[in-house]
Amino acid sequence: MKNNLFKGLKLFGLAACMVFGVSAVAFTQQDYPFITGETQNPNEFTLFATSGWDGNWYVGYNSCWISKLPVLPQRKFAKAFIGVKLGRMKTLGVIGTPTWVRKSIPGEIWVAVSSTHAWDRSNSYLLTTTEDIPWEGDPQNALEGVGEAQWFWVEVPIEKISFPEHNYIAVWSPTKELEDITKAPVIAAGWGSRVVNTWLNTGIKGVPPAEPGTALEKPVTVFEPAIAIKLIPENVYSLEVSIVGTERHTTLPAAQVVTLSVRGSNVVSAWLEVSNNNGSSWNRCTTVCYKPPYIFTLPVNDLPMGTLKLRGGARDIFENYGYSPVLELSATKEIFVTLKDLSGNELTEINDPEKDVLFIVSGGKTEKMFYQVSTDKKKWETFDETVEFSQPWVFKFKQLKKVAGQKKECYVKFGVIDKWGDKGSSKEIVYNPQKLSSGTEKKVPVAGEEIK
Repeated sequence: MKNNLFKGLKLFGLAACMVFGVSAVAFTQQDYPFITGETQNPNEFTLFATSGWDGNWYVGYNSCWISKLPVLPQRKFAKAFIGVKLGRMKTLGVIGTPTWVRKSIPGEIWVAVSSTHAWDRSNSYLLTTTEDIPWEGDPQNALEGVGEAQWFWVEVPIEKISFPEHNYIAVWSPTKELEDITKAPVIAAGWGSRVVNTWLNTGIKGVPPAEPGTALEKPVTVFEPAIAIKLIPENVYSLEVSIVGTERHTTLPAAQVVTLSVRGSNVVSAWLEVSNNNGSSWNRCTTVCYKPPYIFTLPVNDLPMGTLKLRGGARDIFENYGYSPVLELSATKEIFVTLKDLSGNELTEINDPEKDVLFIVSGGKTEKMFYQVSTDKKKWETFDETVEFSQPWVFKFKQLKKVAGQKKECYVKFGVIDKWGDKGSSKEIVYNPQKLSSGTEKKVPVAGEEIK
């Protein structure tokens, strides 16, 4: 079986060509979305969150940004959204892969709205997860997820928006790991004034301030955070999305290049998503593309195994969504886990707990690592403890707590789980710390034991 190949991609007669269409629609100010922040133009928030000096403007577990937005116009609107522009998300190395293979530090960013500077759970909303935020660049590695900061929007009940009074918006994270600029995303900023309409509260612990008397901790001037409200009037606009081309990637044999056509006005973004449960639920499987051409690279390694459904999606500035007809495909992959020495030789036996071991994964994006231990190759115990790697793919057997204490010969297998729950395991490794490769015996110290 060849690794990482599509088995049968049915296009249902769709032409393999590239088409990008835009319908011309005339708008008036009354039927166009109304967006307001601390500046009138949301495109002016270009500071901090893409590159250069970050100003320590991170959104985190202990960093809540509060913005008092201008009073809204007295017009009829159908929907309301809160938006925040974010970028420079920090990343983690992936076990068993080179240093340039990364993933976002897992976490969530939340927002809350109130007519006063105090918030509770009833007016709090999940804005985005950190995996969707563009990454911080790395001067030592070529990272694929780096990009310009983007606006993220979440719908809130329009009755939660105050029209006769100001709206106070809070932005924070409930994720404890996002505790400083080295781990958390950055909120974009624009040039402001000396008028105080923004505050930073660094005394929170994963929840927005609930007491008005202590909420407005530190006034912020000169710069304004990219926090906004978008109000949508009634509209009948729609998006027409279709997959117009698929072909094998010329340099990545395990990938397909998929082209979307999106017809509509004021298109904001497009993406691809898959379902492995016959369309009951869908998961985005590519990065979001914010401007045409809407062409995506679809690696098989990023997909769940088996028969899948694929479709394209798009969104416009009115927060209308459109989806393409569904394609059926079958993705076949194998996740391989291999242990080698530093010379590149595959290992089948380890006698020295100090020996450096290369942990190599191919065929999937690792989300979790585990290992199994057995003394008879019949009954296996599974452990998923975090292993400290000296490099993202190098470790020593003495670091494995459930293995380091073994005094007799045992067998160890290593495995990984990708984001879809698919698993891959290594061949079993014989581990005997009493036996040196030279054939002599060696007493290996165990924690708490004195060697005489």
